Amino acid sequence: MTLPGTPASSVTNFIPTGNRHYWFVSTIAAQATPTYDEIDAGTLLDGVIASVSGWTKKADMVDVPNAADKFVASIPGTIKADDSAITVYMDSGGSDLRSTFSQGTSGYVLFADGDAPAKLDVYPVTVTSASKSSALTDAATLEVSFAITAEPSIDVTFPSAT
Repeated sequence: MTLPGTPASSVTNFIPTGNRHYWFVSTIAAQATPTYDEIDAGTLLDGVIASVSGWTKKADMVDVPNAADKFVASIPGTIKADDSAITVYMDSGGSDLRSTFSQGTSGYVLFADGDAPAKLDVYPVTVTSASKSSALTDAATLEVSFAITAEPSIDVTFPSAT
């Protein structure tokens, strides 16, 4: 039996580790169209990231009860981002990202997948805290928490080198 509908395109599965690239960029003139030079002026974080959490955009749902029906419908509400953080490794000599991620620093966190990325996510952020790890037997880390200050630009075209 042939099922109705157009089949979804097949995909090449991957995990983010080793395939996703991360940048912190201080200045981008137009968030939806960052330039190669703007990204190049930023900091590539790939080699120092221990973990990443959050970085999702979601809509709140608003219940819409109706006295004539037991079913409670819902409508899309406000859009917000989850609490987001990046944990980076620290250097025993202090040559790490502590000064880059000082509290109150604003900029952009960028994510792109693959060795020749075609798409890029751009999150406007402000560092809310940068907390040193306290575990005695783990590699020293700095957990950097971010406020996402405006709606992120998702799946924008990765710019070509100039």
